[in-house]
Amino acid sequence: MINGRADPFVVPLPLGASFSIAVDLGKFAPFGKEPLILEPGTYTFEAEFEGKKAVNPNLDMGGMALMPCWTGIVVSERIGFTIR
Repeated sequence: MINGRADPFVVPLPLGASFSIAVDLGKFAPFGKEPLILEPGTYTFEAEFEGKKAVNPNLDMGGMALMPCWTGIVVSERIGFTIR
């Protein structure tokens, strides 16, 4: 939940660079649902990112529309893990 204003999260990356985000699956709630409760077993995890043109409905951020942004979809490698 966000209490206040949320602006686009813009990450400038030079060619060949990467960016990572740590995810605590104990606190992960997909699409606003309840946090995941994973029973013991084997699972896989995969992330997908969709790059879009930077726009902002907030009047003081109009310059965002002038930024060149990569657009498209990229999918991470699938990672397997086991909960004992």
